[in-house]
Amino acid sequence: MKHSQKPLFNREEQLIRPGLFSVFSIIPQIIICAIVFGAYYYIVQQGYFPFWINYIYYAVKIIIALQIMIGAARSLIMPLLAIILGGLDLYMIQMQGTSLISGHDAWQLIIIGAIGIILTFIVRSLRH
Repeated sequence: MKHSQKPLFNREEQLIRPGLFSVFSIIPQIIICAIVFGAYYYIVQQGYFPFWINYIYYAVKIIIALQIMIGAARSLIMPLLAIILGGLDLYMIQMQGTSLISGHDAWQLIIIGAIGIILTFIVRSLRH
């Protein structure tokens, strides 16, 4: 039996439309979220910009939410990661009394993840 020389998946098609659970397409968003959160945490711990800390806090929340939405348009992993991280933080608050972010921020992370899941399927349905 002779095998076909045609590849099963077209490489150009994979670059244009990444899969539903593509991790490589959201690596820039994960890196940006980590850098922004790390910078905010450093600023808070060192006590820099005490009068501007509320504005910085809201800017960080907006940047992270936008990055989750951009990642959700590319892959389902980003909103699922947001939901898992928010749920894990709520679990740590309930069981151990410690957390990295507040309970309100964890709930907002879960909500933005749920909106991201809906956005993922809307973008997927519009592409086809």
